[in-house]
Amino acid sequence: MSEIEQATPDASQPARDPAGTLLNQTSTTPTSTTDTPAPTETEDKSLLNQDKPEGVPEKYEFTPPKDWAEKGYELDSKILDEATPMLKEMGLSQANAQKLVEFYAAQSMKQFEEGLAMARKQNDDWRAEANAHPDLKGKLGAGGEVVTRVSRLIDSLGPELSKGFRQAMDHTGAGNNPAFIRAVDKWAQALTEGSSVTGGKPSPLGQRDPSRPNGTPASRIWPNLPQG
Repeated sequence: MSEIEQATPDASQPARDPAGTLLNQTSTTPTSTTDTPAPTETEDKSLLNQDKPEGVPEKYEFTPPKDWAEKGYELDSKILDEATPMLKEMGLSQANAQKLVEFYAAQSMKQFEEGLAMARKQNDDWRAEANAHPDLKGKLGAGGEVVTRVSRLIDSLGPELSKGFRQAMDHTGAGNNPAFIRAVDKWAQALTEGSSVTGGKPSPLGQRDPSRPNGTPASRIWPNLPQG
């Protein structure tokens, strides 16, 4: 052939020079990437103003819950001092440590008030039982027989001891327990003097003429019996 036809390169075959040597091909296909847009000025300021995690303070300053102050309760400083190393070890911030203290305070107050309610109910039940007991019924009010007798016994202990004894009864509620009241009343009956006897009419024997004979036993029993 007088003319040489130029062949169209086959893309599926490796490139070669006119002598047939393989050429070193380097891919020039650009890699597709998704560029992250730079933050705008407004977004940049927002990032700078974000709240950063609060660190562990040198010393925690705790305040009691509002309802504690209203009821006169106070946080136990000794317990807080013992808890502080643990709070720091856990890396708690002031705000998170305060939340933990408030949770503890709420649970403590709940348990205390539940125990107090149980004690009040127990005392109410004891009072009702005592007022209904046959040995005490109608004798426990102001000026009642049992109250008067037991008060006299307690007073005999002396000012200091009697005061402490009454405080102990009030504090523990023992003074409302029917068994306790009956036991103390038994001691009172054995250890205290009886009450005064209200005077009545003069004795008939005291009004008799001492010069008259005493008479027979029958005449003393039946004074209206005709004497023989």
